[in-house]
Amino acid sequence: MIKKFISIVFFLVTGLATSFASDYLLSEFMPENQIKSKWGSEKFDENKFKSGTRDQKAKMAFDLIKSKKYVGKTNIEVFDSLGSLDGHYFSESIPAYVIGSMDEESLWQVVFLLKNDSRTIKAVKVHKKCCYK
Repeated sequence: MIKKFISIVFFLVTGLATSFASDYLLSEFMPENQIKSKWGSEKFDENKFKSGTRDQKAKMAFDLIKSKKYVGKTNIEVFDSLGSLDGHYFSESIPAYVIGSMDEESLWQVVFLLKNDSRTIKAVKVHKKCCYK
């Protein structure tokens, strides 16, 4: 009985955490037009993104988002295609990849937001990870 209760609580908490991730109070997302003007719009290539530098990934971020290639896929499919995450957004189940130069005053990451209570990608955005001011 206790095991069942703990399991139910765990799944409820995990589901709620995932559903609120996209609305996390401290989230700041970069508008698509700013992504393009900041880093350009190089054609997205999975292999180059997976093995590329943060600067190379940043140049592909706009095309990655506009293509909607990963919308409707699972987070596991993203991990398989793009490798282990190197960023963090609310939960390790949400794929996040750091982009841009370390010389910038803010650190940005591409995040693959999940649908509520799901492992399915609903949107891809550029999120402000932290600041170095």
